[in-house]
Amino acid sequence: MINPDQQQSTGTENAYTQEDTPRVSARISRAGFWKRIIPLPIVGFVLLQLDFRLQTGAWGIAPSGPALLFYWTLIGVVIFIVACVKRAHDRNKSGWWTLLYILPYIGWLWALIELGCLEGTKGPNRFGPDPRDGQMEN
Repeated sequence: MINPDQQQSTGTENAYTQEDTPRVSARISRAGFWKRIIPLPIVGFVLLQLDFRLQTGAWGIAPSGPALLFYWTLIGVVIFIVACVKRAHDRNKSGWWTLLYILPYIGWLWALIELGCLEGTKGPNRFGPDPRDGQMEN
């Protein structure tokens, strides 16, 4: 018999995790990082094709500027920066380390290795709990 004072588990306690929060101060795992980064150029390519067709009037619509790609670039840069800062936090580094992207080649290589390949800090660190605790990565 279930005690009415105890709340019954619904199995959805981990449905909304720290990785899903919009806060920049949170942490994300490698898988969460790649889930946010990989769609950016794919969506950008699709919007580039749409913008090209709109600019050339290929669909019988008056030519317009590259508005879709412009707005997607603004949104994509924000998503990219937030994902990189959260991933740096998982590595127990300050988000300011993401400024290394300004350096061509060196910054990009650092980002690929540090953020995309290396494992995050095990257990809690100064930026919060481990995003992998108690859940499987999708």
